[in-house]
Amino acid sequence: MSDSVTYRSKYLEVPQELRSRIVNIYTASTKYRRKAKEMEIPLVEEIEYKGISNELEMVGMRTDEVKCKVQEKLTHLEDIRDYVKEVCLKETEQRKAYISDIIKTEMRSAEENLAMLEERMRALIERNKPNVLQSIQLAINRLSQKIENIQI
Repeated sequence: MSDSVTYRSKYLEVPQELRSRIVNIYTASTKYRRKAKEMEIPLVEEIEYKGISNELEMVGMRTDEVKCKVQEKLTHLEDIRDYVKEVCLKETEQRKAYISDIIKTEMRSAEENLAMLEERMRALIERNKPNVLQSIQLAINRLSQKIENIQI
């Protein structure tokens, strides 16, 4: 095994350091091979985490320290999440206020336009046909007379 690992492969050249580690791991696995029943499962507190994550600076820490670091990072993330929620709420409230202002101004202008149209209609009706109401009244009177004549 050691000869085949130390030579260059077809596709890539493996550094000497990595080759020696692979050989050591392979020889250790052949020497210390155990059955599943013989293996003892270690407790979580006994495991030492070495070089898990550089972001959390967890090189050579015990589980308690890792838990504390992770909890610190999580609280920091929760603070960031709360801040983002507040900012988003403010933005939605600002958008609502902006949209409601636009709607109010449009409603005012529409009401003003409607009032102007009503005034123009009244002016046109009164100017061109001052007897519209009178002609309607005369038509109603004629109809009522015809109805009375029919009934008699």
